[in-house]
Parts: sequence; C-alpha cells; structure tokens
Amino acid sequence: LTIARNENGERVEKKFDLTITPYPEPSVKFHMQDSIAIIEILSFNIENTPSDSGTYGEFIRALNETQSAKATVIDIRDNPGGYVDQCEAIAAEMLPKGTNMSIEYSVKEEVDTDVEDPTIIIDTVYTTEDGLGKDRYYVFLVTEETGSCAEYLLMAVTNNLHSPVVGNTTYGKGSAFTILPTYLEGVAITTVSITYDMNHETFHMVGIKPDVEVNEYDDIPAKGIEIAKEGSMKRTAGYGTTLQPEWQPLYKAAVGGIKPLPKFGGMVVKRDELPIGKTNRK
Repeated sequence: LTIARNENGERVEKKFDLTITPYPEPSVKFHMQDSIAIIEILSFNIENTPSDSGTYGEFIRALNETQSAKATVIDIRDNPGGYVDQCEAIAAEMLPKGTNMSIEYSVKEEVDTDVEDPTIIIDTVYTTEDGLGKDRYYVFLVTEETGSCAEYLLMAVTNNLHSPVVGNTTYGKGSAFTILPTYLEGVAITTVSITYDMNHETFHMVGIKPDVEVNEYDDIPAKGIEIAKEGSMKRTAGYGTTLQPEWQPLYKAAVGGIKPLPKFGGMVVKRDELPIGKTNRK
C-alpha cells in the first residue's frame, strides 16, 4: 500500500506491506440462557464460514455444545435463506430417521422442447439417520423477512415435531429460480421448482403463520424463551390464507396454483441424489 502525503511542501511516498487474511464470518451464533439454548442461524452458506461444512458444520457444533439444554430456541428472524442442501441437512439433525421433510417438483434441465415433452422431477427428501437433536423441544422465532431456505427448515421441522412458531407470518418463497442469459445480453429469471410439505401443501406466496404473533422485533426472543421454558405448546397454526403483499403482482403469472399439487403435462420421473448430512432424495 503506497500513501502519498505532503511534508513541508514536498510529496513524500510511504509504502507499507499488508497481509490480507480472510475472515470466516459465522453464520450460526449460540448461547445458553436459563437452561435454554438459543441458536441463531443468520443464513445458509457453504463458503467463508468457520466450518468446512458451511452453516451445517456450525450448527452441529452448536448442538454439541448445548446438549444440556432443557429446550432449544431456533432464531431465524430475517434469515433470507441460502443453499438448499445446507437447510436440508440442518433440518435433518432435528428429526428422527425416516422423516419426510419435503416434496419438490422441479423442471428437468437440458430437455429439447422441440422433440420432448416437458419433464417434471419429483424429489421426496427424507432423513436417513436419527438427527443429533431429534429429542429436543424446539421453538422457532421468525419475521416477515424470514424466507426461502429458512422457511423450508421451518416447514420440515414444524410439520413433523409440531414445534411452535413465534413472530410474524414469513415471506412466502417456496420456489427456486435459475438465471438464464438472453440473446440481447440480458438475463431471464425463471422459476424451476416448487416445494411442498409432506401433506402436499406449500407456503409459497402465502408464508408460514406464527402460533404466537409478536409484532415488536425485540420482543420476539423473550416470548420464545418463555414458551421454551414451559415446554408444552404445540403448533396449531398453518400457512397463510392470503397472498403476501410482495407476491400479489406476480399471482396472475403463477402456474398451477399455490395449494394443490401442480398439474403438469408430459413425463414425470423420480431422481435419486445424495446431498450432505443425513438426508436423501427419492
């Protein structure tokens, strides 16, 4: 680094050698409060985290270091999502073996649409082993900015363990997108998959409702900890019943509706794929 400065009317250059060290920013934070573990997941990353396994590895550490917890609060307020294999693996660590976490309908890539029917791939994601935290009582904290992968985690765990949710109705992004170049050197953002739960319902465009609504952001953790201490509340709320405001302009362009299974033409296939952690697709 060269710095030029004025010393007595003359230009003087000073040179310094700097070492740039990457800082692996944590995506999971945790602490104990009154025998309750509070695990905050900021996003779902695969790079630039303290763990070589990404956010999943950080979450495993949090579970291991809070084994004595009476109950666990999972704070995903304002979590925008991230890599799907990370949130799948983390969800699996909260669930027992053989749990159906999601059903995903996606468009098969590299199909010659001039000669082939559209192909829809059905992925059923399930757990292959008992999760490290399968016996814990969980309470989730959410906001209207909790979206995408964070909602997937919420869907997978709460539908199976009936864990209560505290905060506001979530963003409502149950779809995945890809970016394609155009001949005008622009890009087209295209929906390539929709995620459904084990009951064939989706939170896409409507969000996930809290069991206990708390509008003040800073008041949400205290309520979550209170419920975690009691350890008895079960989830009774479901998904939203109206379109979230951000999705209303796009509703007319949506394909297949938002609640029932989509009706696709063409061929349907199943795919086997092994992502990280204790999950599989079938």
